[in-house]
Parts: sequence; C-alpha cells; structure tokens
Amino acid sequence: MIKFHGLTNGPIIGNIRTPFYLAHTLDLAEDYADLSYDSTDSPTLVAVVDHSTIPLTINTPEEFIKVWTLSKAETIKGPLHPNQMDHFAKFVHSLGYDSIVINSPAFDGEIGYREVAGRIGEPQTIILDSKNIRIL
Repeated sequence: MIKFHGLTNGPIIGNIRTPFYLAHTLDLAEDYADLSYDSTDSPTLVAVVDHSTIPLTINTPEEFIKVWTLSKAETIKGPLHPNQMDHFAKFVHSLGYDSIVINSPAFDGEIGYREVAGRIGEPQTIILDSKNIRIL
C-alpha cells in the first residue's frame, strides 16, 4: 500500500531516520506539510511503499491506551513529538514489531478523540525499521 510523508527540507537522501511517520492519505500529508513549512522552504511530498511484515495494528482506543501505558512514554520529559512518540515507537520495536498501524476506528468516541487523536493526530503508519521504507 502506498502512503505519504510530508517534508519541508527537500528530498530524502541517505539514511532515513526512524520512526518515520506516514499519513494514510495524500490530503493529510499535504496538510501536515503545509502546516510545517515557512517562507524559507516549501512543502515536499513523497509517496512511500511500506514493506513492513510485522505490524502492530491498532484498531480501538483501548488497544492504543494499553500499548501507550505499557511503553511508559508519558513519563518521558520533553514534548510529545518527538520525545514521547520516539520512546513509544522504540518500545513497540523492542517487542519485535517493525511498524505501528493506527487505523481510523482507534479514533472513535470520546476516548479515541482524547487519548488517541490527542497524541497521534490522525490515522497513520509509523515505520520502525528504515529497511522497510521504499521512496517512490
């Protein structure tokens, strides 16, 4: 499946830093890229094929809360992005997964809005191993 990443610093060259966040839709990647650029650069979008084979798939708010709590990401000092999210991703990777797929149903209801959308924002895939990323 093709997913998208919005950049503001030009093309990806060399090693790709993980965790690598992918929007499930082109519109969402465009929105993120537009929000993050300033007058000295311009948004760039890349299409990415995810070759992960062992994803942690999250489909409910409760599934997300369970893994988030186990990761203890909330205890990490600093901003949610990147500090707590990077810690969360490293924890999931340590369990043997090579990506995290957070699907739309995980955002349902008040709990999904507060706990999942409040941290993740939108449905997305987080690639944990750069060998699983192929830029188109």
